[in-house]
This record gives sequence, C-alpha cells and structure tokens, in this order.
Amino acid sequence: MPLLLAVLLVLGGDTWVWAASWILFLAWVGCAAVTAAKGKWLLLAADAFIWLFSYFAAVRLAKPGSLWARRWYDRDKMHRALLRYGGAPSRFELEDLQAGS
Repeated sequence: MPLLLAVLLVLGGDTWVWAASWILFLAWVGCAAVTAAKGKWLLLAADAFIWLFSYFAAVRLAKPGSLWARRWYDRDKMHRALLRYGGAPSRFELEDLQAGS
C-alpha cells in the first residue's frame, strides 16, 4: 500500500489522484486496525508488504481471546471462533452455550 500510494502521488498532482490515494490509505489503515483488534498479528505483519492482506483479514473470523471477539461476538460466533482457533470448547463452555445463561 505505501508503494501504491507513492506511485499515485508521483503520477500527478490532480485532485482526484490525491483524493483516491487518501481514500485508499484510510481504508488500509482502518482494515489494519481491525486486523490488529482481531488478533491476527502475522497477517498484520504481512500487510506491510502485500496490502490486500489487511482487507482479507478484516473480514475473517477473529481469534477467541481478541478484543474484537470479546466485544462484538455473540455466543454462536464465539463458539465458531473457539472451534476454529482454540480447538473444541470445554464441556463447561458447551453447557453454557446450550443453556443460554
């Protein structure tokens, strides 16, 4: 993304080039922030080289212990995250999910 931004800025000083580059930059920073909140540190590091990783990571399921998952996930989505990243949930967690308490 930084390389693309530099190329867009060097190509010309037109207003639309500046606007497009700033929109792309702000979208990249926003997706990188969501990626960090979801606890995807490896994809965030890879994002420095290939900027599409931040868009990809922003729409994927967050890790169960991340800030994003604790704040935004309901029980069903947290259960999916536990199955995906943390292995099978414990018996206590399954009973809590089923009982609705």
